[in-house]
Amino acid sequence: MCRRSSRSSGSSREAPSVAEQPPYPELDLIPDAPASGAPENPLLLAHRLLRGRYVAAAALAAVLAVVGAVTGYSVMKPEYASKALIQVVPATPKVLYPTEESEIPPMFESFVAAQAQFVTTRRVLELAMQDERLIGAGWPTGVKGLSALERSIETSMGRRAQLIQVTSTTPDPTLAQESLNAVLRAYKRLYIDERGRSRMERQRILEEQQATLQAELRGLRDQINTLAEEFGVDNLARLHARAVDELAALDAKIREVDLAIAEAQAVQARRGDATAGAEGAPAALPDPVRERAALEASLARADEALADLLNQERAINNDLATLAESGYGPNHRDVVRLRDRAAALRVRIDDRVDALAGTVTPGAPAAALAEASVDDLQSLRARYMRLRDEAQEQAEFLATRRRVISGLQEEAATKERLLTDARTALDRLNVEMRQQEEATGRVSIASWGDRPIAPASDKRLVLAAAGFFGGAGGGVALVALMGLLNPRCRYVDDLERPAARVPLLGTLPNLDTGDPQQDELAAISVHQIRNVIELQHGADAGRGRAFTITSACAGEGKTSLTMALGMSFAAAGERTLIVDADLVGRGVTKQLRFDGKPGLREALFDEPVAGCAHATPVANLAAMPTGATEGFEPKNISRERAGRLLDRLRDEYAVILIDTGPLMGSLEGNLLCALSDASVLVVTRGQSSRLVQASLARLANIGGRCAGTVFNRALADDYMRSVSHTSFHVASVGSSRQPITVDDSIVGSRALVQAVAGVHADPGSADAA
Repeated sequence: MCRRSSRSSGSSREAPSVAEQPPYPELDLIPDAPASGAPENPLLLAHRLLRGRYVAAAALAAVLAVVGAVTGYSVMKPEYASKALIQVVPATPKVLYPTEESEIPPMFESFVAAQAQFVTTRRVLELAMQDERLIGAGWPTGVKGLSALERSIETSMGRRAQLIQVTSTTPDPTLAQESLNAVLRAYKRLYIDERGRSRMERQRILEEQQATLQAELRGLRDQINTLAEEFGVDNLARLHARAVDELAALDAKIREVDLAIAEAQAVQARRGDATAGAEGAPAALPDPVRERAALEASLARADEALADLLNQERAINNDLATLAESGYGPNHRDVVRLRDRAAALRVRIDDRVDALAGTVTPGAPAAALAEASVDDLQSLRARYMRLRDEAQEQAEFLATRRRVISGLQEEAATKERLLTDARTALDRLNVEMRQQEEATGRVSIASWGDRPIAPASDKRLVLAAAGFFGGAGGGVALVALMGLLNPRCRYVDDLERPAARVPLLGTLPNLDTGDPQQDELAAISVHQIRNVIELQHGADAGRGRAFTITSACAGEGKTSLTMALGMSFAAAGERTLIVDADLVGRGVTKQLRFDGKPGLREALFDEPVAGCAHATPVANLAAMPTGATEGFEPKNISRERAGRLLDRLRDEYAVILIDTGPLMGSLEGNLLCALSDASVLVVTRGQSSRLVQASLARLANIGGRCAGTVFNRALADDYMRSVSHTSFHVASVGSSRQPITVDDSIVGSRALVQAVAGVHADPGSADAA
């Protein structure tokens, strides 16, 4: 018995920090995410994705290959090509006087290329679509037919050649001939005459240019007239000069007032406050605004034009007041328009008043300025400044409008010159076209399209081959994609590849076949796993070792492996305890028929280990069931209680094997994995690789040590490839291995436990045990 003489109850093993743990999350179980720095061999990756699926991949590839071949053969029909020639001569004979076509163009090759492009333009094709012979041959109409015609017509020419080859390619030889001739007839109608298309195009361009210039000129004139209506004239130079003169006069008045203020302040300083008060009130200053209004009223009585202007101004002011009362803001377009009209009208009124009275701006006599007080002078200066601001705003407004009108007038003059040039060119072109007689031009059709006899292109066999190989490859790719999108641990090498950072402790074959040879191999595998664990975690004198057996999900065989390892350790002479910490599944408790007996629940509350651990029919092997305490749940397990219990168990047993619930779904599993010396992760065949990675990441995050993984339910062939044939021989093992005498209470229906025991349970062995 392995026992320590003294041990503190609070000296439970502290879990190592996360930084000390091996990088379990880097286990490369997902095919598209290799953990190592070097990329995986593509052939090995493809083999891993298709392994076990080769039959399905071959069947799907065969089906898709046939479908692809049939589709490729029928997707495109053979093409028939009808050909015609258009001749372009460098020059035509001169008629009466030289013309453009009677002279060799400087860029003849470019001219020929332009003709080749013109044949395939939308204008020619749309006219060809109206050809009665083409419609009678069955060519589709509408947009569909126009699109088909665009695809079928092609042009080509050689370097420095005078011939343009036009080709129409369609699946029907008759339609190929008719479509080509329809395009040639349309081309002939649009271009082939003495002047043809070039003159018509020039005429169209000139007419469009003339119409555009006329519209633009009308628009410019309308804008000029609209701006001129605000002021009554279209030349604002005189009005602007008048506003500038008024602004200068106001500046002079302000300077006079500033001088008078300075003199008044000097006089006031000499006299003193008392003397200034004794002299009485200063002479009142005349109001420039009132004087100006009185002057305008006086002159209006004798001048009907001025009276009419004043009446218009009063009407505009009344309209502005009405809009303000209605809630119109100062930036409303109607308010801005009335203000502009009022400003223009005010300029005309001032001009009329100045013409009648010979004054520029209202002012005060020099004598009155000399007799006024400082306060009156400053008040007068403020009124002058307001008038100056108004005058400056008016001058700037007039300058802006003057620039706008001048720019529009200059642009209108330019448009008029261009319009004159366009009219002259159009008149000359019309006269030339009327004088010119029809004659054979530079371009003519040398040969029309004929009906093709043999296909020009037949790609059915090529497309069938491409469809065959594409379908086959697609079938294989679909099967590989299934494995790539849903990676699973299907074979042993998925866990023992070089990229894996967690060692593979061993492999357990699939025992559902009932093959005795598989039972022998399973037993040896369990003992091999036990040896590897012992080598990794050597015995500590006076201290037992605790190992947690867990998995990512339920049903992966962790309970069977726990019991099998317990029997293996016990057979090796180690005093072993199996702890059923799976408080939900309770697999060990049910298998050993320990329901209702004290166990883990009671031991966590410091009950004596001897009363909670019960002997089994196997020598050196005891088991601790989940316990009989009612109301105990996984949330009641604390780190401190579990640590004290493990310390006590290490004093009593050499090996403690803890069977927990799934690591990703149990509270007790995470806690016990962190507190035990190492954990063994059971991975059953077909488990999700991502879930295995998540489990290893969970172990690293909680500070648990992973001794390695055990691949369960491996196929026979896969199992044989994963071990060396020289490690053991089934016949020799079967003859030399001594069976472990057990009863049905421990063996039950678990095939792995039966394989380790070597024999089926003996009904009489229970009494003997």
